[in-house]
Amino acid sequence: MAISLNPGKFGKLVDFFGGIKDIKKGTIRVLYNLSFIDDPTRIFRAIRFEQRLHFKIDKQTEHFINNAIKLGVFDKIANQRVRDELILILSEEKPINAIRRMADLNVLLLIHNRLKFTSNMERLFNSIYEVTNWFRLLFMQLNVEYWIIYFMAVIKELKESEIREILTKFKFTRRHIDSILSAYVYFSPATKKLQSSRYLSPSNIYKLLNPLPPEVILFIMANTRNNFVRKKISLFLTHYKEQKPFISGNDLIALGIKPSKKFKNIMEEILYLKLDGKIKTKEDEIEFVKNLKPELLKEEVGQKVEE
Repeated sequence: MAISLNPGKFGKLVDFFGGIKDIKKGTIRVLYNLSFIDDPTRIFRAIRFEQRLHFKIDKQTEHFINNAIKLGVFDKIANQRVRDELILILSEEKPINAIRRMADLNVLLLIHNRLKFTSNMERLFNSIYEVTNWFRLLFMQLNVEYWIIYFMAVIKELKESEIREILTKFKFTRRHIDSILSAYVYFSPATKKLQSSRYLSPSNIYKLLNPLPPEVILFIMANTRNNFVRKKISLFLTHYKEQKPFISGNDLIALGIKPSKKFKNIMEEILYLKLDGKIKTKEDEIEFVKNLKPELLKEEVGQKVEE
């Protein structure tokens, strides 16, 4: 469709292909039968706009989609283009319906031949939507790539080798690969530790979660139905993560400690004690440093998460 800008016909709508009729009917329709052959990524866009606008792909267009997939049209385009279209779908406000539609049209199989839409995937998508909306309200300024969390839900049931195959085939960036694989590697052990019935101190929650990308933390939070685990993650995000020692490196120098790698260890130890409520003021921190035994000034000051 086009609107004339000529003074004599200004505002006149030019609609050779019945666009207004399709809009009124809520129909997604291609203009000719080779549309998906010319550009297979239009299949992804048809699904994305269908779900965003609550329209419906017409039967003839569905037929063209099915034929294009059977003809193997995606074998002829760069995998990065498929990746980019998938990211756009997963970046929609609520991508669950588009993923379900991709499965209905056998488009999800283009990502991997073992992918299918299941009730568990639907539950996880809904949970991610709930968790990420909560997080957005609290941390609007943080740069989190929410599509990664949904992508983790799509591939969750695949083996690690299959996930690596997808990440390589579609040429994901190193940052995205690291985030997605860390979710696969750390999800189960982190969840197990957080589900522990015994007391897990704030400092150990911090040590467990702080090294992880925010996308992985939110994925763990969304994937559990255990309110006890969600509470621990919520406390980390809202209270523990932003805690810092009162003193600085300059204070350590003023106390006679020469600058070295042990600065980091001392500051970490102070932070852990602060998180656990064992020191509460700057004066407490200075007193702690003054009382440090010589052996504690070595690289091993920071402690690992308790087993």
